[in-house]
Amino acid sequence: MSIRSFTRTVATGQVLFHRYYYSSSFVRRPMEIFAMACTNLAAKIEENARRIRDVINVFHHIKQVRSGKTIRPLLVDQAYIDRKSEVIKA
Repeated sequence: MSIRSFTRTVATGQVLFHRYYYSSSFVRRPMEIFAMACTNLAAKIEENARRIRDVINVFHHIKQVRSGKTIRPLLVDQAYIDRKSEVIKA
């Protein structure tokens, strides 16, 4: 599972992430939320827009693979809705 993005979109996301990290810390919100927000915003800036749902699903998939858990799809429940609103607020 991946978000097919152009190199320029990925680079823009990294710049946004580094600029945020330079001015703030990750104490208030988890780093993962800001990474999702930067990915989503970079895609919009570079006119390579992706749905927030796709970004959240890819991050969920990557987290499962890295932790060695069984890969299961993300359920659309209250936790998903809360995560989506956190990404939008970030």
